[in-house]
Amino acid sequence: KDRLGPTFGPGDARLLDRLCVSLGYPRGKSGSLLPAYLCQNSPLLKDVPELEYLRDVVLVLKVALAPTRLIERKPWSVDDAAPIWGLKPIVQGGDERARKAPNKGAPPRLAA
Repeated sequence: KDRLGPTFGPGDARLLDRLCVSLGYPRGKSGSLLPAYLCQNSPLLKDVPELEYLRDVVLVLKVALAPTRLIERKPWSVDDAAPIWGLKPIVQGGDERARKAPNKGAPPRLAA
């Protein structure tokens, strides 16, 4: 699961739900807008910059604790260390046609 990238879990949803209620941000139907608030250029991250730093620190800790066999060994540059956040659906297993089709039932995955 962690090899696919950071996923948007129930803890993330609860934190963002409470922030949205407190600050008056829309949550969407069943929290559908919540994952987008952790992406690049989110209006919530501009109002709560600490959340952006928390998101990045959690990513660094996950990478630091990942098994080294999952990390490519090469000379890394400073530009390689800057994550760019976006949303992608999780696609696991199945044939190639299933992986290319939109995955409606999967939870969103934060792509760093």
